[in-house]
Amino acid sequence: MLRSLIRQLSCSPLPTSIQELWEKHHLPKSEPSRHELCGIFEHLVCLQEDVYLVLDALDEYPERKSPGRSILLGIIEQLLVACAGKLRVITTSRREPDIRHILQKIASYTVDADTALQDDVKKLVNCGLRQSAINRWGPDMIRLATQRLLHSEERHALLSTTAWHFLS
Repeated sequence: MLRSLIRQLSCSPLPTSIQELWEKHHLPKSEPSRHELCGIFEHLVCLQEDVYLVLDALDEYPERKSPGRSILLGIIEQLLVACAGKLRVITTSRREPDIRHILQKIASYTVDADTALQDDVKKLVNCGLRQSAINRWGPDMIRLATQRLLHSEERHALLSTTAWHFLS
């Protein structure tokens, strides 16, 4: 993620800090450390007036696969502190306990998207169940299908989404 963000913030000609990092790691064919990449990112943010960063679906980043979601959340927190006043971040995620635990401590705003999603899903289900092929099921089956589609535990777990906004 850091490499991608650095590429997006870099302009031509490349800043000296990036050139020096490349020279340091090119010949020995080594990888820059997370600390070095964070430093470059922080430097690039300082060169900008404001940087807006959108990180969607944090819950899809593997929780246990190396380096792990806790590392990603720590980097987000570190960058917000280091780039205070210049970096604006918005993230979205399902309600995963580890994500909620970290981000609620540092978020400026939290938006629960469930209400808006529930209304949209209800409209979609009702529209779908008005199809002529489904009308043959009869009112009892349509009522049961509506209830199952709109009130199932699985649907709630899939659609529960939270957005966090950070103003550093």
